[in-house]
Amino acid sequence: MQRKISFPDFNMKIWKNFGIFLMIFGLIGMFVVKAWRIGGGIFLAGLIFTVIFQGHRIFKILKKKNW
Repeated sequence: MQRKISFPDFNMKIWKNFGIFLMIFGLIGMFVVKAWRIGGGIFLAGLIFTVIFQGHRIFKILKKKNW
């Protein structure tokens, strides 16, 4: 049984996962449903959420010298 969370109770982990969820949902919309504009818009919104909340991790990975 899922516990309902009110909007003020959202923490950073939930926001990070929400960005990834939007990206996956957008890709499903683009490739499975063939709704390119709607799926692309949802994907871009998820990408923006992910860059805002997980951008520092992505840049740390890209700066590694030993690939």
